[in-house]
Amino acid sequence: MFRPLELFIGLRYTKAKRRSQIVSFISLVSTIGITLGVIALITVLSVMNGFEAELKSRILGVVSHVTIESLNNQINNWEQVDNVVNQNSKVTSTSPYISGEVMVAHKNISSGAAIRGILPQKEADVSDVLSRLVEGSADGLVPKSYKILIGTALAEKLGVGVGDKITLVEPNMQVSAVGLLPRMKRFTVAGIFNAGMYTFDLRMIIMHMSDASRFMRMKSSVTGIRVKTIDINDSYITAYELRKSLGSGFWSLDWSRRNRNLFSAIKLQKKVMFIILALVVGVAAFNLISTLIMTVNDKKGDIAILRTLGFSRKGILKIFIIQGAMIGIVGIVFGTIFGVLLSVHISSIASLIEQTLGIELMVKDIYMITQTLPSTVLASDVFAVAVVSFILTLLATIYPSMRAMSAPPAEALRYE
Repeated sequence: MFRPLELFIGLRYTKAKRRSQIVSFISLVSTIGITLGVIALITVLSVMNGFEAELKSRILGVVSHVTIESLNNQINNWEQVDNVVNQNSKVTSTSPYISGEVMVAHKNISSGAAIRGILPQKEADVSDVLSRLVEGSADGLVPKSYKILIGTALAEKLGVGVGDKITLVEPNMQVSAVGLLPRMKRFTVAGIFNAGMYTFDLRMIIMHMSDASRFMRMKSSVTGIRVKTIDINDSYITAYELRKSLGSGFWSLDWSRRNRNLFSAIKLQKKVMFIILALVVGVAAFNLISTLIMTVNDKKGDIAILRTLGFSRKGILKIFIIQGAMIGIVGIVFGTIFGVLLSVHISSIASLIEQTLGIELMVKDIYMITQTLPSTVLASDVFAVAVVSFILTLLATIYPSMRAMSAPPAEALRYE
């Protein structure tokens, strides 16, 4: 334990004498270095957390908690399957859908896309895509209307708006009088949505399930059933239970497993960034070695006097550990305060930088979100940063403190 006298002397040594201003300067540099390192760590981890949370929110807005499909690619008796699924107590709602890959064209512009045929009333219970319309309305999605909803990115790419007609081309060939031709149909844009995920806004086309069934020639079959569960964190358990209850002819996949590679990559990047930035804190912390060595040289006489008065070697060791720890604590405290403040306001700061410099910090088609630098501060991350930084600071104090402890008192007093 640290006695009051050791603590008192250690705190006094954090202030160098006037003849040792270089020690004060190096100590200040070490403190600033630790502060900046802690700020960088907290800010980067918070941005990574915010990115993960934002991406998760965007994905769950357009992707169901659990998806059920048949091994034959089509579910013929989907009403019976839907009844079985709804018997599970963890399921809150379901919605059948039809999906397929198409080519969409307008004038001389074309793009690959994916259609999703839905029942609007049931779809609203498993996702919030229909509530994210920025233009038009979903009321036009009725059987035989051949009206569609498209994302803002696709509308911008094609140069279309509400009321415009676009052509969908289904790649599977059909027999005609002139041979094999792809199936084509003109649809009217009834609304434009902004799901918040660039890839979804660029590729997804939503229509009534009846129109999708006619266009894809699926009759009364559906591609699968989307399921919403009570707890998204337990959706993988629900998916397993549904797979068992439906039998071997079906498979089910929850949202976390469907996007497992994406979220695993984010977690790995977070760990790597923590290690890299912790090294920055480590470099700043080990600047304390030079500070404490210079302090030891400056205080040789004081150390010798303390030793001759009966102060133990361990007591000398603790004095310089306290001095180094105090420098580290000051840097960690200021770094934590400014790091949390910066993390909370990083999105506003980033937006201001974009407007001022006319640049885009986060490219939409790469990061799949529309918000600039989302940030979520977690107390666990702040605590981990503070603890790791403090441990690195303590490690940096060991060598100078042991050097002070081993200094011979007689030799130091000879030159005083």
